[in-house]
Amino acid sequence: MAGGSWSDTWGNVMTGGNVMTGGSGGTNITRSSSTTNEAPPCSSPLAGLQPCSCWPSQEEGQKLQQQQQQQQQQQQQQQQQQQQQQQQQQQKQQQQQQPQQQQHQQHQHQLHQQQQQQQQQQQQLPLQQHQQQQQQQQQQQQQQQQQQMAPKMRPEARVQGQMLPQPHLPPLPLPFTTSVPPAEFISKTPQKSNSAPPLSQQFHLPQVPPVESHQAGLGTQSYASKSQENPAFTEASARERERERERERERERERERERERERVRERERERVSERERERGGGGGGGMLFKPLMSPS
Repeated sequence: MAGGSWSDTWGNVMTGGNVMTGGSGGTNITRSSSTTNEAPPCSSPLAGLQPCSCWPSQEEGQKLQQQQQQQQQQQQQQQQQQQQQQQQQQQKQQQQQQPQQQQHQQHQHQLHQQQQQQQQQQQQLPLQQHQQQQQQQQQQQQQQQQQQMAPKMRPEARVQGQMLPQPHLPPLPLPFTTSVPPAEFISKTPQKSNSAPPLSQQFHLPQVPPVESHQAGLGTQSYASKSQENPAFTEASARERERERERERERERERERERERERVRERERERVSERERERGGGGGGGMLFKPLMSPS
C-alpha cells in the first residue's frame, strides 16, 4: 500500500470515513459510510483473508479471548466433573464388588462346611451300620440263649396252651440232715485240739441257734438241748430273766409302799375318830355324836 499507511486505513474504518486502498498510483475507491459505526465491506488484495468488516477490534479481541478462556475453563471443569463421576462410579463398582466377593467367600465357606458335614456323615454311616449289626447279633444271641434256657415242654404237655401237671417229684431232703456247716460261717481261728470247738466259736452270730451239733456221736438233738449247750444263748436268756425278776421285785416294792400308805391313812382316820369321840363325850351330855366309820 503506497498511498497510505495501515494506521490511516484502520482509523478511517473505525471513524467511518473514507477508505484508501489504492494510494496515489492506483484507483481511489471512495465510499461514504453510513451514520453507524459499522465498517463497510472491502475486498482483500490477498486471497483467503476475511473482509475488512470482519476484523475484530481490541475490545472484541479481548472479549473473544475471554470467551475462549471461559470455554476452555468450562471444558476443563466438565472434564474434571467427568473424571469425578468416573471415580464415583468406580467407587460404587468397588463397593458393589466387595459385598459380592464377601457373599462369594461366604458361599464358598458354606459349601466347604456342607462338604465337611457330608464327609462326617459318610464316615459315621459305616460306624452306625456296624453298631446296628452288633446290636442285632447280640439280640439274636440273647434270644437263642433264652430259648435254650427255657424249659422244654413235652409235646404231650401242650394241650390248649396250658401245662399239664408235672409228675410227682421226690420229696426234698430235710434241712437238718446236713452234717457240714457252710464255709463262710466257720471262723479262721486256729484249733488247739482235734475235738470240735464249742458252737459259739464256730459261728459269727452267737444268738442264732445252730442247726445241728457237730460233736461226734451226738447226732441230731432237740432245740432245748442245743440252747442249753450254747453259752451265749443261755447267757442272754439268763440276763433277760434277771431283768424280768428285777422288774417283778420293783413292782412288789411299789405294792408294798402302796399298802404302807394305806395303813398310814387308816391310822390317821382312827385318830380323828378318837378325838371326835372324846370331844362328844365331854360335851353337853345329851348330845350324842355318831363316830366316823372307817371304810375298812
